[in-house]
Amino acid sequence: ARNGVLPALIALLQRNDSEREIHASATVANMAEMVEGRTHRRMLDEGILRPLLNLSENPQPEVRREVARAVALFASKRDSQGRLLRSGAVSSCVAFLRGKAGEDVATSRYGALAIGNLAVIPTNHQELFDSGGIAALMPLASSEDLETRRCTAFALNNIASREENHL
Repeated sequence: ARNGVLPALIALLQRNDSEREIHASATVANMAEMVEGRTHRRMLDEGILRPLLNLSENPQPEVRREVARAVALFASKRDSQGRLLRSGAVSSCVAFLRGKAGEDVATSRYGALAIGNLAVIPTNHQELFDSGGIAALMPLASSEDLETRRCTAFALNNIASREENHL
């Protein structure tokens, strides 16, 4: 990020070529794994979020999986959450939770993890309810994938941390 890769990466995310989009979105997710320091802030400041979220409806399952992974990682850092909410990332998470035909389970899992990470902050709860994020989690509670069920439980636990949400 310090060496100027972000503008090139943003351009690669917008090229309408699935191979490039897979690698570019995976690169964003890999960089977002660096949750310590200022990497997230730098990525968001330089405008990575909009081109990344534009790929959340991409027909390629591999692209959607990497976008979902990146969003879940950005959501893991409290300072990034406001931008995610303002950018409409919760709608992308709902799409990840609902999945598409032929999509692997990891995309839904990352969507549940993103919702769970956003739900760590109680002021985000109403947005998660209003956007359908909580309702979209329910089918994942019976997923055959153990990790998806764990991410779903994590999200529900965070939502249930406020008594007002119990009803």
